[in-house]
Amino acid sequence: KMRKHQMRLKKRIPFEEWKARKDREIKREKEIKLVELGSVVDRLNERRLIVAANDLIKKVTENPHDLRNKEFSRSSIPPPVSKKETAKSNDYIVKESGKLTFREWLHNKNVMERDKMRRTL
Repeated sequence: KMRKHQMRLKKRIPFEEWKARKDREIKREKEIKLVELGSVVDRLNERRLIVAANDLIKKVTENPHDLRNKEFSRSSIPPPVSKKETAKSNDYIVKESGKLTFREWLHNKNVMERDKMRRTL
């Protein structure tokens, strides 16, 4: 059974080429992970809006005369999590620029893991 570096020697791939190929693979994996995190955050904000819209529709159908009720102001729709808002422990942090600090990214990661745990229960 041949080890990886022995394969390299057998095929006579120059080390630089082999190293470059390895680096590209690692970089690609990292990029994929970033994309996944972004789409999770987008889905979450979408879901919050959908839930709010459904609540609103339900309220209107139950009592259409209360349309002037303050509940129907925009405040009943949860805003997407903004950078100013200090994130609640179960909210994802989303920024318009899309760039998160490490701390924010870590927070999102923890929230995502907590969500996974909740789903499996």
